[in-house]
Amino acid sequence: MIFSLKELRREYPNCICICTPRLRDARNHRAVGWQVEELTDTIDEARRALERLDLDGVADAVPISTSEQTVVERDLAARFFRVFFGIG
Repeated sequence: MIFSLKELRREYPNCICICTPRLRDARNHRAVGWQVEELTDTIDEARRALERLDLDGVADAVPISTSEQTVVERDLAARFFRVFFGIG
């Protein structure tokens, strides 16, 4: 199933969704639809899940936090924005 960011927050509250982009806007190439690959509770679990997916060849997976208490920072935030904007 494909979700918007708003739908992710509604369907999977208070977790970190490991997602891959499935739909992009035709004009600006930004990701507008996401497929959930895995759900995690902590940033450390998210990092491990991303490492596993990288080993399986899924290089465009990103963490998306649906919790106000959990903030995705630094390298993981940069990874999200690269994939979101379709950069490299």
